[in-house]
This record gives sequence, C-alpha cells and structure tokens, in this order.
Amino acid sequence: MRMMIRDTRHATEWVNDLLNSAINMGVTDLQIRLDRDEKQLTVRARLNRVMEEVATASGDLSYEIVNRIKSHASISTGPAQAIADGLYVHETGYSTHDLRVALFPSVEGEALALRLPASQKMPTIDDVAFSELNRRLLDSLLGMPNGLLLMAGPMGAGKTTTMYAILGELGGTDKNVFTVEDPAERVVPGAVQIQINENARNGWPEVLRGLRRSDLEVLMIGEVRNGEQAQAALEIGNAGAKVVSSIHANDSIGAVHQLLELSKTSPRMVGNQLRGVVSQRLLRVLHKACAGAGCQECDDSGYKGVRPIHEVLVIDDVIVQAMVDGASASALRSVAQGQGMETLWQCALRLIDDGVTDHREAVRVLGLQPATERGPDIEGSPITTDNSPEELDHERTRNASAASAARSDGRDANGDAAPDVASARTIAAGHPPARLLPLPGSAPG
Repeated sequence: MRMMIRDTRHATEWVNDLLNSAINMGVTDLQIRLDRDEKQLTVRARLNRVMEEVATASGDLSYEIVNRIKSHASISTGPAQAIADGLYVHETGYSTHDLRVALFPSVEGEALALRLPASQKMPTIDDVAFSELNRRLLDSLLGMPNGLLLMAGPMGAGKTTTMYAILGELGGTDKNVFTVEDPAERVVPGAVQIQINENARNGWPEVLRGLRRSDLEVLMIGEVRNGEQAQAALEIGNAGAKVVSSIHANDSIGAVHQLLELSKTSPRMVGNQLRGVVSQRLLRVLHKACAGAGCQECDDSGYKGVRPIHEVLVIDDVIVQAMVDGASASALRSVAQGQGMETLWQCALRLIDDGVTDHREAVRVLGLQPATERGPDIEGSPITTDNSPEELDHERTRNASAASAARSDGRDANGDAAPDVASARTIAAGHPPARLLPLPGSAPG
C-alpha cells in the first residue's frame, strides 16, 4: 500500500496529499516518525486493522512536514520535549475532517500519531450492524429509564463510533443532551458538547461537579479512566439520567470488574446503577473478489473492509447477585451466558459460518478460541495452540476455498446467501444473514 503523494519539496502539499490519500483509502490511523539525526521521516498507516509503511521523506522536508502538522494542530514546533496533543482540521474541496494529533518525544527524535475520523456523519445503530439477538438486547438497555451503559474494548475497536450511534438513539430535540469529551471527535446536533481543557480550569473535576447540578437527561462521557469519572458516571445515572461511556476492557465481564476496581463502590451498588455493557471488536472481511486468497485490489491481504462483532451483557438480578457473591470472571461469564449473552467468539463463529471472515482473523483479534466456544466447524478446524505456522497458512487456504464454494452453492453476486438458501440455515438458528460493513471511505469489495 502506497500513498498518492506528489514529488514535491513543499511540506503543505506533501501533508495535504498524504491526508487526502489516507481519507480516501479509509485509513484510521497514521504514525509519523522523525529521526532527527538521520533527517529521515517514515509514515505508517493502519488500514483494515493492519499497520504498514506507506511513505517516506528525507532532508529538510522531513522537518518541515512534522512542523507543518504540529503548527496546524497548535503544538509547539520546537524539538519535542514532552507529550502534547492537538486537533488538526483538514479541509478538502467538499468536507472538513477533524484529526486528533498526539506528539511523543522518542530516542531518535519524535513521533506523531494521527487519528482519522471514519466519517463526519452521525452513525446510526443500523450502521453498527448488530446481530438480531444483540440488537434486541441493546434495545432493552436503551429503553431503560436511567443508569449507565458502558462500551468496552481496546483502542481502535470502534467504541466511539458505536457510542455516537447510541447517543443518537437516546437523544433528540426534546432531550437535554450533554457530552464530555477529550477531545470532541464530531459534532452532535442538538447536544451541549464540553471539551476538557485543564489549562482553562475546565478539567474533569470542574465539569463533573457542574454536570451533577445540571438538568441533563442524556450524558455521554468519552471514557472512564479513573475513580472520579467512574463514580460520577454511576451517580449521574442513578440520579435519573441515561449515561453512556467507554472503558478499556477485553470483554463485557472484564468491563464490570474494571468498573468495580475504579469506582471503589460495592458490587451491589455498581450492579444497581450499571444497566449493561456492550463489548465490541472489528474483524476484517474476506475479500469477495478473490475469496480471501489475496489479490492486487486487497493488497494481497485476502481481506477488504471490516465488520463489528459484539457481546451485550444485560445486568439483571441474577448477574447482580453473582457480583455480590464475588464470582470470578469465568464464573460471571458462565452466569451471563446462561442469561442469554452471546460472547464475542460466538458472534465471530457465526460470521465464519456465513463466509464473512475466517478463523485466522478471529484468532488474530480475539486470541485462541476457548474450548467451550468451539461451535460448529464449518470452514475447517478451529485454530489452537497446536497449530504450526504451516497449518495456519493451510487453514487460510481452506477457508478461502470454502468461501468460494459457498458462493457457488447458492450465494448471490454480492456474496451473501440467496434468500432460499439464507436463510433456512441462519434464520433457523435465530440469526439473520450477515450484513457487511464496508471500511469507511472504500467501495464494497
């Protein structure tokens, strides 16, 4: 993958070409590294969840490129001495894109991390492609009169996009909606958006104190990172508002334990104020044109686009009692599954069954498949710790062949199962046929 950058010595043109190309390709993150001694600049981009080198520059131009980005993001252009962040507003002929920029001093020089928003358009719940079961569970959470709803997952899992979609569902012109973000990533029509600014005495403590006294009905807190934020989210939700926030955790059960640890609140209190957790990951989608074998159009990766998978935990009386009893993560997960929760692996297995993705990708994102969640073996044996690298490659080939065969066995021109075959297999299991979510900015594969 290479960016379309003109042969120019002008930093402004170089940066504009880089950003235009990245946005058009659907890149989510850019990492720019400057080696000051060697006067060498390297750019890496994340596309389809994979990072690779896409551009280089050398000599004085390398300094000018970094300084152009820093100055446009209101970051000091001198040699990096401390971590800093800012907002880079990039304008094209027809739209404006707000890029989050973080600066890091390094041994060689400095590094810039740029986060590109997928779209300036407010996403909807339908855009996030929940399964039929998870959509029902989510709707039950959104219908609750008050309380906290958490989004869980690592960085880059699409949590913020889904939070905005949930906010759009909860809000409206007849609601008093607030957001607190650091920084705000997109404009939310009708909402009072507060951006944290510690230097202007508009930090988390001041904002959270003010929100406790406000007449809000819906609140989005960008992320719960510490005890103060955790306690505020729980208290504001308990006071009558609907609160949605995110937390770094591997899954829904991990999010519950993380919230307990941060808030220093009793399990019963947390259980009574936390309404549910939505955990999310993004899986790369097998490229239909080459059936996952790899081609020029997908940069020989075998994948094109991403599809979210979810795990929706509804906190009910049974879950609360397990929390009060001090259940371990594995025990609480078993209780949750008994209450109807579909795990991330179970969601991934359905997409593998539908030929949307493969075991190799699921293992890359979720780790080794638990023995308790093996499920039906549709496209080859599940990957375990006993698989050698050669077996992993063989499994990939088998998956590609199976996906190709699936299309010739009743799938339509888009690769989705035709209704007469669809659906007998997937709807009978309680799930609709999988719907692809293209990578933002890219055409469907």
